[in-house]
Amino acid sequence: MNPFEIHGPIYLLVYFAICGTAFLLAKALKAYLLRDQNQTSPAQISSIAKGLQPYEAAYLTGGPERVFLSACAALSRHNLIEVGRVSRKIYSKLEGKARQVDNLQYVEQALLANLNTSGESISISRSKVNNATAGIVRVLEGHGLKPTTDRVGFIQFVIPLFYVLVVLAFSLPKCLMAAKLHLPCGFLIIESIVALALTVKLFRQQGEITAKGEAVSEALRLENSALKMTHSTNPSGLSLRDSALAYGLFGALALADPFNDANYALRRQTSDSSGGGSCGSSCGSSCGGGCGGGCGG
Repeated sequence: MNPFEIHGPIYLLVYFAICGTAFLLAKALKAYLLRDQNQTSPAQISSIAKGLQPYEAAYLTGGPERVFLSACAALSRHNLIEVGRVSRKIYSKLEGKARQVDNLQYVEQALLANLNTSGESISISRSKVNNATAGIVRVLEGHGLKPTTDRVGFIQFVIPLFYVLVVLAFSLPKCLMAAKLHLPCGFLIIESIVALALTVKLFRQQGEITAKGEAVSEALRLENSALKMTHSTNPSGLSLRDSALAYGLFGALALADPFNDANYALRRQTSDSSGGGSCGSSCGSSCGGGCGGGCGG
């Protein structure tokens, strides 16, 4: 039976069923590609978790952005840098602290490279840290915690594209037919927008990790529950390494925190550099609502 021959509210139910089936298939395929192929035992998961360095754990938890924010927060907490929330710059505070710099991890060294007291824009600092995360990605891929580059591309582009094509293939022709016959299609457009929104929600993840990676990430949080408590009650008492691990796993646990300062500055920098991006998004949203209303009328 041709689904386009169905009219009225019944087609909305058919369309919902088609989109729901496509969504579940896409989600199942994604889960299959991210599965733990070797069925790693809990003991092995725990061993891998204990062997990860702080910024490797941060990447596993939240991708390259979490690595950057954790490095900013940890170094700021130990008074080696200052994060300018308003100026959106990072300032060096290294004078007379050469000993503390000697044992820094390479992510922290990358952030501090060529940094001085006059400050550096947060976007440049982030680029330096991102360049230093290539080694982290290789470590995570080696443990099977992160899918390989070709598989990430398939997960983030091919699977969503399949779902989007299904959503549009069963809505656009129907809307064109409705317009030709002067029939309302507002509810179908709204349903299509909701269906397309699910694509963003399901496939937008920046630092995609495998099922094994999820298990290791959960093990890290469980095994560092005591660190979380200290992080929230006495963050100044943590070593630089423990600070980096705590921020990597748990983020900021208080509003007045350098992690939040760096996050705020980064968000402002991104929104300013994109310029018309937010406007375009806003206009697109308004247009979507307007179009839906027009068709419905």
